[in-house]
Amino acid sequence: MKDHIKNNSNTNHKRLLTAFALTGILSIGSGLSLIESATASKNSLPASTNKGFLKQDVKVNTLPRLVANAVQRDVARREQIPIGRVRIVQYSQQTWRNGCLGAAKLGELCTQMLVPGWRVVASGGNRNWVYHTNLNGNLLRLANSEPDNNQPGNIPVPINVRNAVLRDAADRLGADVSSRSIVQAERRNWGNSCLELPSQNTVCGEVLVRGWRLVLRVENQILVYHTNNNGSLVRLNERESEITNNKLPRNVRDAVLRVASQQLNQGVSPQNIIQVERRSWRNSCLDLGRPNESCAFVVTRGWKVVVGVPNQTLVYHANDTGSFVRLNERESVIVDNSRLPKDVEVSVLEAASQRLQKRISARNIAQFEKRVWKGGCLELARPNEGCTRNLVPGWRVVVRVDNQTLVFHTDEDGSAIRFNEKESTIGEINLPSRVRDAVLKDAADWSGLRREQLRIVKSEAKTWGNSCEFAFGQVCPTIYDPRKGWIVTVNSGNQLWVYHTLENGSIKLDRSSLLGDAARQIKRDAARRSNNNNELRVIEAKRVDDWRGTCDGVRNCTRPVESGYEATISNGRESWTYRLNEDGSSFNLAGVPTSSVEPVPIAESELPPPLAQNVVFRQISSGGITGRTIVTLLLNDGRLMQYRVGDTDDRNRRVWRITQEQYREFMSSLDSSGFYDSQNLDYPAPAGSADFITHTITSNIGSIRYNDISQNNLPTNLQRFIRTWERLVKS
Repeated sequence: MKDHIKNNSNTNHKRLLTAFALTGILSIGSGLSLIESATASKNSLPASTNKGFLKQDVKVNTLPRLVANAVQRDVARREQIPIGRVRIVQYSQQTWRNGCLGAAKLGELCTQMLVPGWRVVASGGNRNWVYHTNLNGNLLRLANSEPDNNQPGNIPVPINVRNAVLRDAADRLGADVSSRSIVQAERRNWGNSCLELPSQNTVCGEVLVRGWRLVLRVENQILVYHTNNNGSLVRLNERESEITNNKLPRNVRDAVLRVASQQLNQGVSPQNIIQVERRSWRNSCLDLGRPNESCAFVVTRGWKVVVGVPNQTLVYHANDTGSFVRLNERESVIVDNSRLPKDVEVSVLEAASQRLQKRISARNIAQFEKRVWKGGCLELARPNEGCTRNLVPGWRVVVRVDNQTLVFHTDEDGSAIRFNEKESTIGEINLPSRVRDAVLKDAADWSGLRREQLRIVKSEAKTWGNSCEFAFGQVCPTIYDPRKGWIVTVNSGNQLWVYHTLENGSIKLDRSSLLGDAARQIKRDAARRSNNNNELRVIEAKRVDDWRGTCDGVRNCTRPVESGYEATISNGRESWTYRLNEDGSSFNLAGVPTSSVEPVPIAESELPPPLAQNVVFRQISSGGITGRTIVTLLLNDGRLMQYRVGDTDDRNRRVWRITQEQYREFMSSLDSSGFYDSQNLDYPAPAGSADFITHTITSNIGSIRYNDISQNNLPTNLQRFIRTWERLVKS
């Protein structure tokens, strides 16, 4: 039956596209007439394609004289030099992606169409000019003006830009740097206000910034700088730079040794410095902020210095002068023979006694160690809890009672304490029979497993702050209405289920309420994968700062991240772990790559018609239960139009306008969407799927087809672009 529905859906889809091609786009204005489809390569047109445009008797890959003359005349006019001094030094055939020939001015709107043409480099002696033209030279744009690298020592960089870069390089290297060190300079249009070099906690405006890219060579070191047009903003591109100068200034060395001697209570000499590294710290606290400390988010140049003595390693952060030095406790290895503070000991024993419902003494403390926790939640955040991101010095304390182990995290004085459930082992102790029976009955009824196949592996007394906390409420009132109960963990053989219970036998396992509406989205996906009809429950859920894993494994990551959830859904036999955004509109299934849907070429007979004149983007959505086809168009004047195919009147037609800023954002998103890599590809639904909606999106580059089932498994850039388009349509 499903195959019949799928085949029928494909047949209907072909018929709709055929009808759409025959009838053209509905009457959306007399200016919307169809044009030829442009499907040329991203980089350049093949020679056979260009040949038809050349009206001269020249070789296909030879620059036409009309183009060369146009470029030379423009250079001579701009620079007020004789045309005879301008020579063409380089040229190549290109296909520009818009009517601005890939050289748009700030704030300029460009027609979105492929324009075959040329990239031409002209020279006037000590300077080069890069031009973009069409095929015959009657359209041309100056794309860049750059020094001629064959003319050493003559680099016409504005003096304020040059001085700002030389000053930064001298401060950074601790050496004199002259203008002769500038070996390369080029004009650049940076894509944002951070000059495409964002720093952590900095919001970058999405605007074009004219500026410079300068390369300095100082002895055997390379420094690459991005600047704005007047040199008031200068940033070092650390990734492209090669800086090897690790000569530690004497004042920094002496300051570090003095602090280390105090830390170790013993003399430390320069021979104990085992590693030195130049660093740019992200804030005034040298990336080592303390609880409740206010740190200015300014880049602070300095040093990372490692001091080694027998069995111990101390890692220090220092500023450039040595006036400010801090110990990096997390990276250091320090033998700490001090006693556990009394306040911490008392807090831990009270917490352990409450959990085990028995008196615990100091002799049950089996282990303790100094720690620096990442964040105010001591690295043990609760579901939906917001935690400060500062570093918190404290303790990790292990308590052992009989065959049970309890692990606690505390701050320095024990005023904040958290129980580490994952590292602890607590057996079933004094669990009331009504609670035990209620948990095992629910687990057996839900999973379909026999009761003897289930085992309670952990139980601990718990006083819930109120009934909302007991029931996994997403947002709970601060009213304190204590409810005594238990946290009970059941092992089914291949899964662990953690129940919240009350003394009266009330139980709660499903955490769907923690996700709100987002739970429905991933449950719908899990239902398609489930091999039984059991109720789907969210058995684990927690908030995450970076649900996409954008910064996973990236040191000092400055990429923009998006908060969301990590959740595990189970049907009692199988389970699936998802990472999803706040509303569940986008998610990834763990173990299934984002691009797990293998694309296939769209059959030529199923390709939609090309875009009409003045249309820059189109979406055709068809199928689903209703089987209707909706067409949405974006015009180059910022108008959006939406209508239903087959309607005989205009009641369901919408026309509205977006702002220029929204239009520019969308076109920028289109450029980075990966459309070139996916043009004329279909991302199909899994075999056997039915009643899904198929979307075909088309630009001047080509078309992409996907559906509401495969959408969350599209390439990441394409998913991001589709979300931008959907926001635009909802605006």
